[in-house]
Amino acid sequence: MSGRPADSFNTKSGGFRAEIWAEIMELKQFHLKDLLKAVPADRKTISDYLLCLKNGGYLKYESDNKNYHLIKPYRFAPRLRKNGSEVTIGRGNEQMWRTMAMLKNFDADELAINASTNDCIIKLNSCKSYIASLFQAKYLCMITPAKAGHNRARYKLLKSKITGPKPPMIMRSKFVFDPNIGKVIWREGNGS
Repeated sequence: MSGRPADSFNTKSGGFRAEIWAEIMELKQFHLKDLLKAVPADRKTISDYLLCLKNGGYLKYESDNKNYHLIKPYRFAPRLRKNGSEVTIGRGNEQMWRTMAMLKNFDADELAINASTNDCIIKLNSCKSYIASLFQAKYLCMITPAKAGHNRARYKLLKSKITGPKPPMIMRSKFVFDPNIGKVIWREGNGS
């Protein structure tokens, strides 16, 4: 994340990479200058992402005419490192977000089990933390409080809070950012 304040992350598209990717998906074949005209990002930002996409097998580069060709379309902007490998940070939150939307209601144990895959195991403590943050931000309502012993609180994802496919992000500086609508939804100490 850049050094921008949290409230400046207010683009519905999810940032420059999402804007660059949307333009690539529309153009299919392009030159760097095409993206520089269409996306409000600097040359280095665009060039760095093009390198990630090329190394990840999403783009082919023709050195003779300096054109790029889209060879692997994908709905969302690929999250890649410079070497083209997939960024896996946040994958657990994506899985929990999708699973919450599918389950009628859940407790932390059920969510951790149902959201886990062979590639990404959700730890119970991560699940509890994500649930607590989304509850504070009013994405979840508590159906049944926790009881002494083994019972955990049960929650339900509020349908009115499903703003899109991207999971709300829990930031280190104690706020919840929704990338689907580009807004900070809850900040510790504000109660909002």
